[in-house]
Amino acid sequence: MLTNYRMKADANSAHPALIEAIALGLHAERGSVTEDDVVMELFKWIEASDNDILSDIYQQTIHYIVDGQRTHSVI
Repeated sequence: MLTNYRMKADANSAHPALIEAIALGLHAERGSVTEDDVVMELFKWIEASDNDILSDIYQQTIHYIVDGQRTHSVI
């Protein structure tokens, strides 16, 4: 499912600053950003990590959060 990612302009956004920074960077490079683009960029960063255990934990956490958000609401 390719849903366009809507960047949040207000300071009270539920989106963490890291997610917003990734989305802004990808938007500057490509002109548009989807949720999947942001998730894939996070996975690239995690896979580049030297710590395999933390990398696995981070990947599982992202999968859990993303799957939960897609089940309950649209970003």
